[in-house]
Amino acid sequence: GKFIWDDIGNMVLDSIGGTITARNASIRYIGGMPNVENVDADGTFDLDHMDINVAKGGIGALKLQPFVIEMTDFMQNVQNIHIPLRIEGPVRDVIKFLDEPALGYASAVGLRADDGSGKVEGTVDLRFPMLNAILMKDIDYKATAKITDFAAKKMVPGIEISRGNLSLSLDKAGFSLKGPASLNE
Repeated sequence: GKFIWDDIGNMVLDSIGGTITARNASIRYIGGMPNVENVDADGTFDLDHMDINVAKGGIGALKLQPFVIEMTDFMQNVQNIHIPLRIEGPVRDVIKFLDEPALGYASAVGLRADDGSGKVEGTVDLRFPMLNAILMKDIDYKATAKITDFAAKKMVPGIEISRGNLSLSLDKAGFSLKGPASLNE
């Protein structure tokens, strides 16, 4: 059809859809957090939601594994986003990420980036409203990870940890770390 531009105030948009593609993009997701670099992604959208299939990207040595970002409620006053961020990389870089000023989680529980080694494969699950100004209390987050070859000299005072193969889970309520490791060997 065709538009009659003189009557644009009486038009109703009841459907729309499309696709987007990003290659080697830099993504800013929360102010105060480092950008995700070298992102490749493809997305689809309509009037009420958008799904973005992320194929690759990373923050320093932390590398993204494929996952889907879901943005919903476009027809509502407040839109929402779900990011099930799948990552892998060195323990030190994960601790550093968790201690970024916008999160501050690692320091709050006594973790230091300079006192951890090993490899992490896990998911950081974030859900929050898409607002210009967002507070940490507005972000629902949880993380689960498998940590292999974990070692730390100062995480627990007086105990040196080595050869750890651990499972980590954390959320607003706290964190747990379970699995076999050698102590003071």
